[in-house]
Amino acid sequence: QLLELMRQQRLEPQSAGGSWDPVRKSICSAYFYNSSKIKGIGDYVNMLTGIPSALHPSSALFGLGYAPDYVCYHELISTTKEYMSCVTAVEGEWLAEL
Repeated sequence: QLLELMRQQRLEPQSAGGSWDPVRKSICSAYFYNSSKIKGIGDYVNMLTGIPSALHPSSALFGLGYAPDYVCYHELISTTKEYMSCVTAVEGEWLAEL
């Protein structure tokens, strides 16, 4: 689908090689308003709204053994507290560029 959309827009597909950074930068740009900064052990706070949240236990980042300093998420799940779902680790510099 993505290749077809690029052809329709007359864009030339380019490979990122083995690097995931261009993909993560794109997600960072698209989900800028859903960016959070680490506040404490396993706790994050949305950088724009100040809403506290945590990584959802089903997230791949949840069991890494370390928590990224900055993340972007797709949605918040509200239970006893707010959980971020579909989370990607991003670099703080990328957020500063936006």
